[in-house]
Amino acid sequence: MWFIIKRDKVNKIAIFIVLILVIITGISLINKKFIKTDLGSDYKGDLDSLNRYQLDVSLDPVKMILEGELIFNYTNSGQFSENQLLFYLFPNAFKSQELSPYEKNYLLVYYPDGFNPAYLEVEEVRDLTAGHPLSFQVDGLNLWVDLNRLLPPGEAVRLSIKFKEQIPSALSRFGGFQNIISLGNWYPILAVKQDGQWRKAVYPSWGDPFCSDTAYYEVKFTLPKEYKLAHTGKKLKIENRGEQLVYQLEGELVRDFALTLSPNYELKSEKLGKTNIHSYYLPEAEEYGLEALRLAKQALSFFNEKFGLYPYEDLTIVQANLLNGGMEYPQLVMLGKNLYTKPYYDAKVFEFVLVHEIAHQWWYGLVGSDGLREPWLDEGLTNYSTLLYFESIYGKQERERLKKQFIDLPRGEKNPLKLDQPLTAYQNGEDYYTNVYGWGALAFEELHNILGDRKFYQIMQAYFKKYKYNRSSIDDFLHLIEREGRIDLTSFRKKYFSN
Repeated sequence: MWFIIKRDKVNKIAIFIVLILVIITGISLINKKFIKTDLGSDYKGDLDSLNRYQLDVSLDPVKMILEGELIFNYTNSGQFSENQLLFYLFPNAFKSQELSPYEKNYLLVYYPDGFNPAYLEVEEVRDLTAGHPLSFQVDGLNLWVDLNRLLPPGEAVRLSIKFKEQIPSALSRFGGFQNIISLGNWYPILAVKQDGQWRKAVYPSWGDPFCSDTAYYEVKFTLPKEYKLAHTGKKLKIENRGEQLVYQLEGELVRDFALTLSPNYELKSEKLGKTNIHSYYLPEAEEYGLEALRLAKQALSFFNEKFGLYPYEDLTIVQANLLNGGMEYPQLVMLGKNLYTKPYYDAKVFEFVLVHEIAHQWWYGLVGSDGLREPWLDEGLTNYSTLLYFESIYGKQERERLKKQFIDLPRGEKNPLKLDQPLTAYQNGEDYYTNVYGWGALAFEELHNILGDRKFYQIMQAYFKKYKYNRSSIDDFLHLIEREGRIDLTSFRKKYFSN
């Protein structure tokens, strides 16, 4: 209960007025109430205007259908009134073969049982503040919600979005296959603004075209009781409802919320400082599941020391049905199933991919960036951070060997593109990965050499501290280096960037 009620008339009237104001404005008093840990003390923004996602969903893993409701608290933190909100519906990228976010030559690889459509269908949108339905339009990956009024700066609205989605049978960060279901980028998420306007979503066949702001999440997830659930955030409780389990989950100051589930998962956990590290894996992959736990602990320790402390209570590594490689989400790392499986298992590849995705907890998860417009800022830095880890653990010779294997990719006769190019500037996945992951990591190596070891790590810690829980841009990053390092990066900018 939020209030201590005394039995006198004045207080009863005051309480009644406050409750009516809460209902009318849609403001859940102060969002600081929902940040229950000390995370909020490091947040540079206004906690009062933090977006809040309340998801209540149920999953039928046989039909691969998910149904539920998003209750969304939004405060207009801009300078102008708004009459529309835009949400991204990334599952609609899987609706047809023409739209599918995979290069056409690889469709049958990603869809072992043949292509099958998936989608997110919005059934109803309501303004819970005003108590009436709202009109909306779905344009591919974009959900436009008409607020039917102007929302002035500083004011809040509370929406209900009821939806149903079909999950594809696919080897994907959003998909299920052979008793593993991964739910990445699966719910309506608020869009970002570009030059003061809502930016529509696009989904190229390579890269991670995602960008979102830190928010508070409450997730109630219902599924058959035999399933085990790996997830962003922390578990508050599990409620038993006969043949169903209801997980109540919470994500504080995270910019996305992902889950992976299977009836076959085994779980082992260890602790590093205040962080609980969890490893979910299939029974036949126990050796590698335990190795993932050991390596995650080692990587977390290294990045804590070099960049700044990982602030959350939980970090989860999960064996998922990705085709290959891994995928990062806040507090959750998905690793491709084959990485755990003989004869595909390779110790150094396994470690490189795992450490790369853990580095993303700093560069993407905590320090946000724009994966569509400026993919270099997180992927290039993450790949270089992985090399730094290997040098620290195994020495310079191993770093150079892995640099040749993963970074110095062949570029043929073509000059690499400038590193401030968006995902849509690339012609294919090979060019994207070569440029952003390879050439991009070499750019960070050059910065490191320019600054020297001590100054480089001082600046990276300053960067992490300044933009933790917020979003950064390439310009933000380079200006910080010039200011903190007291250097001129003009020649560096001309070499690597078009602007």
